[in-house]
Amino acid sequence: MDHKDHVNLLRNGITNAGGVWADFGSGQGAFTLALAELGWANSFLGNQVEAEKAKQAIVEAEEAEKEAFAKLDKAEQKLAVAESSLGQVQIMIEESRRAE
Repeated sequence: MDHKDHVNLLRNGITNAGGVWADFGSGQGAFTLALAELGWANSFLGNQVEAEKAKQAIVEAEEAEKEAFAKLDKAEQKLAVAESSLGQVQIMIEESRRAE
């Protein structure tokens, strides 16, 4: 599963948006990020901690992507963008920045 899958799972599986979410995960915050993208981050139980974790995960992903991208030659960079993996991360980051 990727980020889009997590967002769609929540969007399509939760018919009553909002409420209070308790995120007891132990991973990298995949569902925390999905909830944040859907605009449900303010309904977290302990939302300040989870929101900060989500922001930090986005920053770390952006830094890792930039480092990996910088190591590619120009042709590989164009291919990476065309394949949209970088494009999807950039869209997520921009949406997160606009939401702040």
